[in-house]
Amino acid sequence: MYSAVDPISEWYTRPLDGDDILAGGSMNLLTLLFVSLYVLVIAVFVSAEKEIIGFRYLISMAVADILCMVQYAFLNGLAILTKSRLFYTDYAWFAYCFHLPLIAWSRFLAIFSPHTFRLQSRRTSFSLCLIVGWIAPLILECATHFHPFITTFYYEPAVYGMVNDNFPKIAIVILVQHRKTLRGASNSLMVVERK
Repeated sequence: MYSAVDPISEWYTRPLDGDDILAGGSMNLLTLLFVSLYVLVIAVFVSAEKEIIGFRYLISMAVADILCMVQYAFLNGLAILTKSRLFYTDYAWFAYCFHLPLIAWSRFLAIFSPHTFRLQSRRTSFSLCLIVGWIAPLILECATHFHPFITTFYYEPAVYGMVNDNFPKIAIVILVQHRKTLRGASNSLMVVERK
C-alpha cells in the first residue's frame, strides 16, 4: 500500500544533521565575512564622497548589496538552522536592481558631462539615490505584490532553495516550454539527418 509522506514537513520534525549545519552555518559565516568587508568599503566611500561624486551612488548601492546579503543569505541560513520559515519581501532585490541603472546613469553623466557631474551637490546625489534607489522599488513592491497574477517565491529551508506558492502552475509552464524546445530540437535533427 502506498503512503504519501511529505518530505518537506518531515524535515521540520527531524533534528539538525550535518548537511543542515553546513548549509546554514556556511551561509551565515560567509554573510558575516562579506558584510564586514562591505562595511570597510563603505567607510572608504564615505571618507572620500565629498571629492569623488560617484562614491555617493556607490554608498547607496553598497547598502542595497548588504541588505540583499542579509536577506538572501543570513536570514536563509538562520531559517535552516532554526528549522523555521521566514517571510520576507523582494524589496531588497528591487532596490538592488534599481541601483544598477542609477549607477550606469551616473557613469554616463560623468563621461559626457563631467563639469555638470562635478558640480552636483550632495543633496542632489543623495536625493536621486533615495528616490530612484529606495522609494521607486518600494512603490514597485507594493504595486506588484497586491495583484493575484503575481507568483510569490519564498525560501524553503527544507529544500535549501526558493519555491513558490503556485508551483504546479509554474511547473506546467516550464514543462510545456521544455517539451516545445525538445520537439524543435528533434525536428531539426531529423532535417539534418535527411540531408
